[in-house]
Formats: sequence, structure tokens, C-alpha cells
Amino acid sequence: MAEQNSSRRDIQFLRAFAVLAVIAYHFQIAGFGGGFVGVDIFFVISGYLIFGKVYAQMQRGDFSLKRFFGARIRRIFPALAVVCAATALWGWFFILPREYLSFSRTALAALTFVSNHAFMGAQGYFDAASHTKPLLHTWSLAVEGQFYFWLPLILIAVYKARLGARVPLLLALAGATSFAWALWLAYKMPESGFYHVAARGWEFAAGAACAIIAPSRHRHARLFLLASVVVLIASVSLLGGSAPWPNVWALLPVGFAAAFIYFAADAQDNPVIAHPAVQLVGDMSYSLYLWHWPVWVFAGMMYGDSMTIAHKAVMLQLIFLFAYVSWRWVERPFRERGRVSSGKLKAATVAVLLAGVGFVAFIVVTKGYPPRFPEYVARAAQQAAQTTPRNECFRSDRNTKDAPEQFCVYGASGRAEDATTMLWGDSHANQYLSALSDASKAVGSTGLIATMGGCRAFIENDAIQYPDYPLCKAFNREVYAYLLDHPEIETVILARIWFDDDEAIGRTVKLVRDLIAHGRKVILLTPLPVPGMNVETGWAVRQIQAGHAIDEIKLEATPEVRQSAILDKLRAELKAEAESGKLWLLDPTQRLCDATHCYIVRDGLASFRDISHLTEGAAQTFEPDFIEALHRMGAGR
Repeated sequence: MAEQNSSRRDIQFLRAFAVLAVIAYHFQIAGFGGGFVGVDIFFVISGYLIFGKVYAQMQRGDFSLKRFFGARIRRIFPALAVVCAATALWGWFFILPREYLSFSRTALAALTFVSNHAFMGAQGYFDAASHTKPLLHTWSLAVEGQFYFWLPLILIAVYKARLGARVPLLLALAGATSFAWALWLAYKMPESGFYHVAARGWEFAAGAACAIIAPSRHRHARLFLLASVVVLIASVSLLGGSAPWPNVWALLPVGFAAAFIYFAADAQDNPVIAHPAVQLVGDMSYSLYLWHWPVWVFAGMMYGDSMTIAHKAVMLQLIFLFAYVSWRWVERPFRERGRVSSGKLKAATVAVLLAGVGFVAFIVVTKGYPPRFPEYVARAAQQAAQTTPRNECFRSDRNTKDAPEQFCVYGASGRAEDATTMLWGDSHANQYLSALSDASKAVGSTGLIATMGGCRAFIENDAIQYPDYPLCKAFNREVYAYLLDHPEIETVILARIWFDDDEAIGRTVKLVRDLIAHGRKVILLTPLPVPGMNVETGWAVRQIQAGHAIDEIKLEATPEVRQSAILDKLRAELKAEAESGKLWLLDPTQRLCDATHCYIVRDGLASFRDISHLTEGAAQTFEPDFIEALHRMGAGR
């Protein structure tokens, strides 16, 4: 078989489509809710090109591992190193020490192509918290790098075992196994399924299959090609939501990206595919992908939810400018052997890696080097770093905690048998623990802590990230069963992150009614105001830009900021329960807002430590509200 041409016009078209879909998705442009599938399309392209080259050379007997790895380094490493360096430079002036420490580690992970493992188990790719990680997008480069590493080694082993004729069969088996593994991980360990190369192997295999099968010369090939484009556009427009990825729906973008490659052999002169602008974007696709995410993250730090269409337009222009410069003066010179020798490339690679190790070591030893910022900027980091006391009782999203007992105890007594209340919910429930514990001591009541990361309290499971998050489902069942078995738990305090989602609100209403039907009373915390930015970074960046301390940041108390629509729905749905005295709605906006404004920072104290969680100091101000609520429910003395 012939080696695959990486500059084929249809491949460049597909690259352009994929990168523009990803950028549009990250820029939150309407109609691109599934734009993240552009990454899956890139994996298909890589499978086709890289497998095709290695397989063809092995069939001819002239494959060189040294030559292959050298070509891959030339293609990927220089532009990646430039982006990491530029991001580190910008971050030196704008990223606070704690986050800069984390960033420095991910930068080294990116340069060594293991950043998928660095991000695995942290907040998910689709989480709001991910928007503060400038190099999060390098996870896909790590997956590609690991594919480049393992593919030739596996094929060498196959040929040494004299199984070369069985490569198509082995490829099919590997692809099917990887797909089955991906579906299992999507259910059991969604983060691993998203980031792990083994769960993405079937996507590379889909492209590789196109390299083995002869290109289609079917008389209806152009019709099939058009159908492939239609399905890819539909995937970008219609896929999305909070389900784990890749799931069974990933067959659409992956399968039809492969179909596009298969049927496009005779479409090289198609006026859309061959258009110079399309081809240029395809040429620049790697640099566009590298630059778009750091620019988006840094703009988000500066503007938060106040970002306008004009801001996005300027950002897009910057991204294309940076990408063109990177492609023209970094990518192309390094890819041409005559301009940069192998010896110089090797020396430059080693130098960059050594510099990266030294940089990370310095940042780790100095803990992010706080002297970079004046004291008033450091306040943001200090307040955000305050975690909820007794964090050992908070279960991670893997349903594990450090404390040995089933549920930790808060309040007046240290004994679980004295408990008459329970705090149940996600991290947005756990943030109130100090205030609730102090209030419980004040009224003489004792309670149990039932909180788990990303797991909202429902009878039927739901979660921030994954509707079928099985560990959350098991945890909620455990808590619910405990409540039914312990009627002495008379009052349940429910808190959660809120979205204006009728189904999720309906599930909370159902839980409240069910608990009341089982003889319990309920304190339900309604939505916090929306800060519109990551307060830790946003407050710091504003002060850095201003050159002086900023002691107050406030937003107009609009219905959107106060999340009034959710509160109104809850009041309407639960009116009878509230009037019966068995439900108390605790509205946090009454403490964080006045008639005209909601305060994100007041008197030099931040209300939030990120985009949605209260600082420990702000949370403690709710003690009087909990004292009143507990008295209303008859808890304590």
C-alpha cells in the first residue's frame, strides 16, 4: 500500500472543520454545542495518516523508529514548546501562586506528553473549573503522543511474530475492544474514559481502517461524501449535554469522519474542499488548536461573564494571528529537515525539557513564588485557599473520604447516636458546614455530614457532570436508606449547586416532598447569586490591571444574578410544604445582596473562592440564618 499524503486537500478540509468546531464550542457560539467532537475527528485523521505511513513502510521493510520519532517531534514539539513558554510568561504576571504551581506541573506534563494523566481525576474537561487551566487542551496532544509511541512498537512486535498478514484482523479486534472499554469506562470511570488513550484507540483504529482499505471509486461516492459532511455538521450542532464522552453517540462523528476520508479520494478539486482559505486553516489547524484555549482562558480571567461579542471577535483575531506566526515561523521551519538539522532539533528538545524541569522545580520550591505580587493581590489567593474545616468528612467524586465513620458528626455532641439533623448534598452543601455546626452548637443540636463532590441530593441520581454517575447514585441510596432506618433524624438540610433546569428542580422538589412524607422536616438552601467570574483570579487580575487594591466588586442585583427564576419556581412548587411549617427556604441572596447589588467582594473580603463556592469567611456569616432555621424546625433546645 502507498503512504498516506498528509497534505491531501480533503484531509486539510477535515482538519479545518475539526479545529473550527472546537474553537466555536469553546467560545460558546450558538449551534456548536457538540463542537468538542472536533478532537475525535483529529484522532481519526491521525489514525489514518500515521498508521498508513508506518504500515506501508513496514510492508516495504524500510521503517525506521528513529526517523519516525524524529518526524513526530518536528511536527509537534516546537510549536507546543512556544505555546507553553508564552503561557508561562503571561501567567507569571497574572496567575496567582497556588494556581501557578499547578500550571507549572501541567506545562511539564504537556511537554512530556502525559498531561492527559495529569488532568485525569481532576475536575472534568466540561466543568466550569476547567476554564482556569490554560493547558487543559494539551490532553489530546498527550493522547496522540502516546498513540505515536505505542503504534510502531506494537506493529514491530506483530511483524516479528510473523503476523503481518493478520494486521487488518488485529486492527478490528483492537478497535472493538477499545470501543467496548470506552463504553464501560463512560459508565464506571467517566474521567478515565475521556482522557485515556486506550479508550480513544478505537477512534485511531477507525482512521487506520481507511488506510488499509482501498479508497472508494464508487459512482455515488460524492453523494456518500455529502452525507458524511451532513452527519458531521449535525454532530457538531446536536451532540453535547452532560453525558460521559466518548459514548455510543461518538460513533457518529468518528464513523462519518472515516467515511469522509474513504469517499473523498476523487473530491480533491471540489471548490469548497480546495478553497484556499479552507486549505490555509487546515495548514494552521495545529497552531490554531494550540493557541485558542490559552487565549480563551486568559480572556475569561480578565472579563468573566462580562465578555461580549466584541471581546470574542478580538480574541479570534488574536488566535489567528498567533497561529499564523506559529505556523509560518515555528512549525514550517522545524518540519523542513534542510532548515533545522536533526542534531539541532535534538539539542533544542533536550534544552527545552531541562529548562522545563528547572522552571517547575523553582516554582515548586518557592510555592508559586508569591513575591511576584503585592500583598493586596495575595489576599485573593489567601482567602480562596481556606478550605472547609473537617474536609476529611467530605467524600470525593470517587465516594471516598479520610474519616473512617460512615457519616461524621457536627454540632453539640460528638456522638452519632445523638444526631437529629443531617446535611445532605454536594460541595455546595459542604461549604456551609462551619456555619451549620456553630449554629447547631448554639441551639444544642447534633447532626451528620452526608456530602459528596459533584453529587446533588436526589432520590433518583443526578450529578453536575454525569446524569448516570454511578458512585453518586450509590451514595444517595446509602443516605436515603440511612434516613429511613433512623427516624430520630428529624431535620434534613439540603443544599446543592443550582441550574435553571426544570428536571433537576423537579427532582429536588420530589425529594423534599418525599422526606416530608416520611415525617422529616427540611431546610432547603436556595441559589447563591452568580458571581460571573472566577473570583480568586478575577479579583487578582483586576487589581493587577488597576495597580492598586480593590476592596469592593459588586454586580447589579438583576434576576439573572440572583437566580430569581429558580427561587420563584421553588416557592411556587413548595408553597404548601412551607406553609405547613415542615419546610424552611433559606435564601443566601438575603445575606449577599441588598436591594440594588450583590457583593462579590466587600470590605476587602471575597464572597466566593471560585466561580460558585463561598469562601470560608463568607460561609461563616450564615450562622445566624442557620440558628433561625433550626429554631423554626424545632431542632435543639
